[in-house]
Amino acid sequence: MNRTVLAMALGAILATPALADSQPRTLFDSPRHDIEDEVFYFVLPDRFHDGNPDNNQGDPNDPHAFGGHDPADKGMFHGGDIAGLQQKLDYLEGLGITAIWLTPILKNKAVQGDSAGYHGYWTLDFTRLDPHFGSNEEMKDFIAAAHERGIKIFFDIIVNHTADVIKYRECHQENGAYLPGLNGCEYRSRERVAAGEGYTPFIPAGEENAKAPAWLNEPRFYHNQGDSSFSGEDSLYGDFFGLDDLDTGNPEVVAGMIDIFTGLIDEWRPDGFRLDTVKHVDADFWRAFAPAVLDHARDSAGIEHFTMFGEVFSSDPRELSFYTRSAGIPTVLDFGFQAAAAAALAGQGGASALAALFEQDDRYNHAGGSANQLLNFLGNHDIGRFGHFLQAGGEPDDAKLLARYRLANALLFFSRGVPVIYYGDEQGFTGEGGDKDARQNMFPSRVASYNAGRLIGTTATTADDNFDPSHPLYRDIAGLSALYREHPVLRRGIQLARPNSDDSDRVLTFSRVDLAEGVEYLLAFNLADEALSLTLPAAGHYRPITGEAAPREHQGELQLTLAPLQFAILKAEGIAPSPVAEPVLSGVAPGARTSGLLELEVTAGALAGQALPQYQVRFEASLDGGDFETLAVDNNAPYRLYWDTGALAEGTEVTLRASLSNLVAPPRQAEVSFILDGRSPRLELSYANPHDLPELLLYDEAGGMTLLRDADAATPGFQAAFDWGEAARRTLVFARLDREGGATVLEQPLLLERERVIAASREDDAGGLVATLPLEDESRPLLERVAEPLAAELHFRGGANDWGLSPLAAVAPGTYAGTIRARAGVSEFKFADASWGLLNLGAPLTATGLSAGGNPGNLRYHFAQDGDYQLTLWRARDPGGREYYLPLLEPAAE
Repeated sequence: MNRTVLAMALGAILATPALADSQPRTLFDSPRHDIEDEVFYFVLPDRFHDGNPDNNQGDPNDPHAFGGHDPADKGMFHGGDIAGLQQKLDYLEGLGITAIWLTPILKNKAVQGDSAGYHGYWTLDFTRLDPHFGSNEEMKDFIAAAHERGIKIFFDIIVNHTADVIKYRECHQENGAYLPGLNGCEYRSRERVAAGEGYTPFIPAGEENAKAPAWLNEPRFYHNQGDSSFSGEDSLYGDFFGLDDLDTGNPEVVAGMIDIFTGLIDEWRPDGFRLDTVKHVDADFWRAFAPAVLDHARDSAGIEHFTMFGEVFSSDPRELSFYTRSAGIPTVLDFGFQAAAAAALAGQGGASALAALFEQDDRYNHAGGSANQLLNFLGNHDIGRFGHFLQAGGEPDDAKLLARYRLANALLFFSRGVPVIYYGDEQGFTGEGGDKDARQNMFPSRVASYNAGRLIGTTATTADDNFDPSHPLYRDIAGLSALYREHPVLRRGIQLARPNSDDSDRVLTFSRVDLAEGVEYLLAFNLADEALSLTLPAAGHYRPITGEAAPREHQGELQLTLAPLQFAILKAEGIAPSPVAEPVLSGVAPGARTSGLLELEVTAGALAGQALPQYQVRFEASLDGGDFETLAVDNNAPYRLYWDTGALAEGTEVTLRASLSNLVAPPRQAEVSFILDGRSPRLELSYANPHDLPELLLYDEAGGMTLLRDADAATPGFQAAFDWGEAARRTLVFARLDREGGATVLEQPLLLERERVIAASREDDAGGLVATLPLEDESRPLLERVAEPLAAELHFRGGANDWGLSPLAAVAPGTYAGTIRARAGVSEFKFADASWGLLNLGAPLTATGLSAGGNPGNLRYHFAQDGDYQLTLWRARDPGGREYYLPLLEPAAE
């Protein structure tokens, strides 16, 4: 935020008469959950502590669950178990942990190929603890011991797949090995299966009854379509790394999985579940499974605080929020937070990426939850440890690495959401990457590559016993946990953006606020290696809680100086309520015919310029004249509703009401009425085209891209027509394209909202919708292609090339090109470097083109036919210096 804007904001604040801070406050009910009070510790039992060496080889009487112990091999069992976890509860309690999340602990296939099931994701028996970890009775004892200390236990559970038992005659021998010349089973689409071209499943001799319950041994309960490329339809129906993919659309499978996990709740009484591979399971399964299991746990089993959270492997809030808002899962792991925080603290991003992430938190608002229940994390067992990301950033100074780690932990704890510590991070573990390279032992390791790594904040290595309560990161996390417990607002308070005067993108400021009491905790994080001073509007009188910020208040301003890589928390009490505001509701025009995911926003003139706007907006809907029901309550600006209407009937008459409350006066209301209509309009577009550009690049947020040409080149201007589809918004780039790059001309992108198209729609004679939209007054400046080289070699990476490396070469300044071969159908991809670190371009595709930095979402593109496709990516800047990445995928010239 620049100083001119800040001065305007301060002027508005000083001109606004303060309301008495003693007025009683009345709040709308908004969803709160016990999980908001937790500090999680995520651990692989096999790598934590070996409490009982007698079980290291598993069960000698069960050939499927015996063997695989080799502590010198990072892919095999190392010996950690449930007894070891119980023996180290003092260590975890001292760290401030209140909930332990275990990787899957049910009986696995001990060995598959050259690796073992030490991680727990190859389940055979859903009724029994894996014998490498102990017995069912030991699990009960461990949970009871944890509960005595006030520590909850969460199980990682899998419904998407089982261990790899089922084979296919088209690519396997009778013993289960691949046929000569094969190393996988290519995915066969649903279309091919329907045409009789599916695989023929069989179970090798000796494994016919390997799974439990018994129904899991029947191939008819699986998709049997071959290997997933994690892209398009095979992301749902393909075998996850060859594991047997359950047909979770089958009602018998749904009922069977509900029985399995409600039975597990009855026997072991855990406090919740982490749901694995959520986006590889159809959403209707979750809509049935989640409420059934939650109701059983809370009502039948009497575990009232029982909850679950999902792993949706995406950093895109649009995709993450779908599962909480529309698929019935209470909350999810926030991969978006991980990507933005890791990039900012490793020097590959800035504070603005985190601020932009938090600005999308309204996507998670619904009647039962909000972004406050998201689980924040910095690294994990799949993508790698945060310490690895720090070291990969190139910082050689251990003291600075430690300072960055400490700052990241503070951000982890005090941002909205629930902190998750990955085991070993409190001891400075780093690693060489993800998967096996991020799964070191806490007890002395015999893996050479682990022991060669440099830990942060210590001279120890993983060859040592690493349960050191004097490690600076252990002490730091313990201190943060104590602050978290001592100040409830730091864990349950709403989060409000706090713009500041710094223009370096190296300072993040926000507040956690108790609206009921008018209490603010102001948090400031300096991401830079040097001290920074900043100014922001003061909402009250502040006292330090922690950190050294040297606060000064002067004429409505708060001035802070933050030391390098430090954070500070300041507290102000008795914050005066905000003035009454009249709401303006936008997003759907009165009388419009629309459907799908609706995006509505409440604004008000009084909101502008306030240091700390304290309002709530309750969104309610009445269907066909019925009673109003709450859809969501939004506690912080911007005040928005994301409402998925897909389950409602066509023709439903909706009245949507927004009530804006300043907490002390009666709420002010705004309403809009419209009709649900799933028809997609055909857009007839006309544009003045001042630069005489003959082509139009048309994008949707997910990655769809189409090249249109002027429908009437002989007439001045640009005319085109296309079906709008279901997109909430589309990006338009008028252009003259040269595939070799030298003569390409690109105009600054134009963002077009669905609301505008719907408002311009009319019904045609055939009963369809047509929107005529002139863009005569919306000419844009030309972009200049960026001549400087990219930070690393750029590749296409996606389902079409098994997420490998297909290079794009620089063919002209700011122009990169290559080719790929793809199968027909929807496929996911990104543009990235070999490490996914320096370059990572993906979804959403917005008015600035591809999202860059951190770990953006996957793009989705429909390949119309099998064959070769030409890839082109333009990198350009507008006159103001903003950078754009604009892609094009099209069939290669013959």
